[in-house]
Amino acid sequence: AVLRGSLLHAPRLAAPVDCSFPEAICLSAAGRGAIADLRVDAQRPFDAPLAASEVELQVCAVGLNFRDVLIVLDEYPGPRVDPGTDCSGVVRGLGAGGGGHLSIGAASFGSAVGCLAS
Repeated sequence: AVLRGSLLHAPRLAAPVDCSFPEAICLSAAGRGAIADLRVDAQRPFDAPLAASEVELQVCAVGLNFRDVLIVLDEYPGPRVDPGTDCSGVVRGLGAGGGGHLSIGAASFGSAVGCLAS
């Protein structure tokens, strides 16, 4: 928070933006070793219902860092994983457990596998 004159300015989460696409898409790699290998593909539908503790998130933003660049370039020393694990978006589905403190339409963020998808 910053105090300017008599006004207190504090960071706030903004209302969720409309981040919908005409169809579900994902960023995938045709191969590893070059940024040019990345392409936009149609996202496959989910093959199972959400588990009790799972939440479906419509991704609006993904955080990418140097680790993700190394993964795409096939230079990451760890296990082979997909890039992009930090994301934010809007809750679109809840497992049978109800999502705890989350609700449909709520803004949320976290770490998950497969974030580079809508």
